Amino acid sequence: MSAGTGSPARVYDAFQGPGPDREAWTYLEYPMPDGPPWRCCDPAAVTTAGDGTLTVDIPAFRLAHDSVQIMDNPKYLLLSTEDFPLPPGSTVTFTVDMAVTCTGGDPHDYRDGVAAFNVLDMASGSVFDVAANNDHVWAIHELLPVPGAAGETFTRMVEDPFTGVLPGAGRVRRCQVVIDTTAGRVDWLVDGKSVHRADGIAPPASVKIGLGVFTLHPVGPDGTTSLRGQGLSVRWSGLTVGYEGGAP
Repeated sequence: MSAGTGSPARVYDAFQGPGPDREAWTYLEYPMPDGPPWRCCDPAAVTTAGDGTLTVDIPAFRLAHDSVQIMDNPKYLLLSTEDFPLPPGSTVTFTVDMAVTCTGGDPHDYRDGVAAFNVLDMASGSVFDVAANNDHVWAIHELLPVPGAAGETFTRMVEDPFTGVLPGAGRVRRCQVVIDTTAGRVDWLVDGKSVHRADGIAPPASVKIGLGVFTLHPVGPDGTTSLRGQGLSVRWSGLTVGYEGGAP
């Protein structure tokens, strides 16, 4: 598939710094019944921006929740303040360059920590992410357990061993999520190579984009199991959104 060929792409955030543009981004927060909201921003995270790059360094994860999985997983998640419509008859291509360096964890276990480029709709629970650690890349397809979820919830981590994506900590990878509303199809691509394709998708009316860091260890009977001394550094740049047909 040609991802976004010929589409006019616009830069969402040029990352001029010194930190995240507060008009463009907000941290994902979950309301709490007995206190301030749960903010998806690890207290150990150091965030800087400049020269077209947003960098997040978390030497060792500290944020965790002992009972709610979707609150334990995200160690850091910036969401766009803008919603991007997915009009009928359109193909929308979301693109970012992402470089990840993981430390202190199992390099072949995504549960220990990944960085992600997120395309998601929290109202319906629809999630289409590209995730990576030092040597692996994955497509993440989810229907989150939120009140608006239409159907049985799920999380799928897909790795195609034959894509030929080169390993290496800190390697810049071009990550793309392409949503074809006419075909009901989502494509996940890394460096122009297909990682996964899902057909029969009923896309939400709109999505947000996100820049995130996640662990994926199941919460156990004694609470979180996600903190193992591991950490992660990630750089994002070249963030664009392009429409073909049915542009808003």
